[in-house]
Amino acid sequence: MAGKKKIGSFEAVENEIMDMMAQLSPGEMELLQKNMGEWLEKGELWENEAEAAIDEAQALIFDAWDSPRVDRRIKLAREAIAISDCCADGFLILADDASANDEERLDHIKQAVAAGERAIKVYGHEDEIGHFWGLLETRPYMRALQHLALEHRKHGRLSEAAEILKHMLHLNPNDNLGVRYILLHLHLQMSKAKDAQKLMAKYGDDHSAYWFFGKTLLYVLRGKNAAASLQAANAYNPHVVAYLNGKKKIPKRLPDMHGIGDESEAMIYANDCLPAWKAVAGALDWLKAETAGNR
Repeated sequence: MAGKKKIGSFEAVENEIMDMMAQLSPGEMELLQKNMGEWLEKGELWENEAEAAIDEAQALIFDAWDSPRVDRRIKLAREAIAISDCCADGFLILADDASANDEERLDHIKQAVAAGERAIKVYGHEDEIGHFWGLLETRPYMRALQHLALEHRKHGRLSEAAEILKHMLHLNPNDNLGVRYILLHLHLQMSKAKDAQKLMAKYGDDHSAYWFFGKTLLYVLRGKNAAASLQAANAYNPHVVAYLNGKKKIPKRLPDMHGIGDESEAMIYANDCLPAWKAVAGALDWLKAETAGNR
């Protein structure tokens, strides 16, 4: 062939195959016709068209993410969804930028999860359990699940949030999104000490404010002496306690990034996990008593 054609529809696929057939030997043509029948029976050609549509839609999402204008992000997201209803990130943009109320936001997020599930079927990744972040095509679904879990947590549906986060860890044990940190404190907030202990054992080598201070809160929940654990947590990040005990206010606008053991990490941790400390009876009073001499 003089050059490759871009395959973007079933008709284009058919034309490409016809060009190939014109150059094949009788034996090769017979084999190709046999394979074509199998492909059509399985619907693989239609699947390829669906994949192309998802890729085209995702390209618009990348443009939307780069845009500082809300109206443009919304416009590109809607265009992407019109191209492919498997575009989970499109629905997430609508959730963040185009929702008039909490109910509409939740609906958009649920649509994103459903879209992500459809995309996984198109790509045939249903059996890739354990590697869902390693596959680019599954990442929008994981982002949608994370949005849904955080939305449930925001509105006090803690059990629903925890179940989604556990499902995410099942799909991707490496936890590239860091959902184990929120799950740990959901367990603590719901007084599920055994579940918290099990999760900490699974990720035993973790080093973060979430893990150090989460371990301290777990000891308080279980009625154990938590002083040594608090000392280790303070050594890791000496800024956290001031935000937990109210000596410093958690800013309304949180840092976009944080470093290991720095004050930005302390702000983000306190914002995420103060509800768990409030939920464990006596935890904040104990923390204030233990750190009464600290400035």
